[in-house]
Formats: sequence, C-alpha cells, structure tokens
Amino acid sequence: MRCNFVENRSLRTSDYETAERLFKEVSERTESHAFALYFLAVTKHFLGDLMGKNEAFLQYVEITDKADKWKMASDYFQLASSVEAFDIQMQKFERISA
Repeated sequence: MRCNFVENRSLRTSDYETAERLFKEVSERTESHAFALYFLAVTKHFLGDLMGKNEAFLQYVEITDKADKWKMASDYFQLASSVEAFDIQMQKFERISA
C-alpha cells in the first residue's frame, strides 16, 4: 500500500496523468479497492476534475464505511474520511508542492 499508493512515484513527481491512469486501472480491475479510489480522487483534484474527484472520493468513503480492512488501512495512513477533511489534505499538499 505504501509504495504503490501512499508514496506513489507518479504522484511524488507530479505526473498526475500517469497516476490517474494507473489508479483508474486498479480501480477497474479490482472491485472495491479503496486506496485506488482515494488516490484517483487525489489525481483528479490536481488535474482540476472536481466532479471526478468527488465521485472517486465518495466511492472510497462507501467502501471504507463497509469494510473494516479498508477502514483500518485508511486510519493507519491517516487518509481523509470526509470531503471536508480531504479538501484540507489537498490544500496541505498544494502548499508542500509549491
């Protein structure tokens, strides 16, 4: 989880198009992959696709609300659990990246 999602190379190097493609592929191949959807939402945010960001994030929340393994992993990596918290995290990432 850490290297494929949390510390994903494409995200770290701001290659959001590649990251989007990779996370989308995982989310389509693997049903209910919460981390793929969360980080797809991250890439959509940075690409300016706010509707896509919200859609992916809400799917992530739905999965983490139902599956303990995803909730525990999300808590471990301190991923946002609400749209408001997600937006705050994205603002922090933007300041770090600037």
